[in-house]
Amino acid sequence: MKAPSKASSELSKLLQIAFDEFHSQFHLERDPISYVHRFTRPDDQEVVGLVSAILAYGNVTTILGSVGRALAVLGENPHRAVTAGFPTNPLPTFRHRFTTGEDLWVIFARLKAVYASHRTLEDFFLVGAPGRGMEEMLSSFVDRFFALPVPQAINDVEKRRVRSLKYLFPHPERGSACKRLNLYLRWMARPSDGVDLGLWKRLGPGPLLLPVDTHLLKVLQDLKWTKSNVANWKVAVAATEFLRTISPDDPVKFDFSLCHLSMSRFAIKDYWKLKRGLLTHETLE
Repeated sequence: MKAPSKASSELSKLLQIAFDEFHSQFHLERDPISYVHRFTRPDDQEVVGLVSAILAYGNVTTILGSVGRALAVLGENPHRAVTAGFPTNPLPTFRHRFTTGEDLWVIFARLKAVYASHRTLEDFFLVGAPGRGMEEMLSSFVDRFFALPVPQAINDVEKRRVRSLKYLFPHPERGSACKRLNLYLRWMARPSDGVDLGLWKRLGPGPLLLPVDTHLLKVLQDLKWTKSNVANWKVAVAATEFLRTISPDDPVKFDFSLCHLSMSRFAIKDYWKLKRGLLTHETLE
């Protein structure tokens, strides 16, 4: 990647315009984080956020439907539901592309194990965090999450579903962009702004990385921030560093707006021209 051009000040203005435009109830309702906003207790929001984020792959309509079905078994108090536990698979017919109800049963059981020894998921995430970068923190989180003691029935399921579970909880040290885990961290740790929650005050927004997937990768290519055709960890780190030059203390501030700009079928260059008065909506159709 190369450094941002002299147009970065204009880009900063454009990103702020997009932020102001897309941080709205209309776009919130078309995003899986909308489920997190249906709950008011922070412990429930932690649980709902993790379930919603790990299912955030594929078509957005399918994602929203799958998240709704997954959360239905957790009822009005998801934190209480996972800490009580499920002796059998509560979602035997659930499927979201590669993910099955067995995968979610494992996740619920491991969340129960987290809360058995830690007050919050943030406390668990931050174990050994001082002095570590996000790659180390996220790697440690994934490793420790799957090292927790769980019933033998869950261990047996994990052996069958190991490939799918590694997809849901990828490892940055193996090169994955970890899009959905970085998305979850954004939801939890960015300041409350009508979209993100600002729950994880100890982590805060500073260490966060851009949740890069194939859609956002196209935006980064259009910006000439990368030539890579693969959304990997290196791309996420480098793109975040570019954004850090625009928003030093909150580098992923513009992720939601960039994502929904892309979902609105805008190329960022066309959006830029539109906002500078060089194009009209009719021209873009």
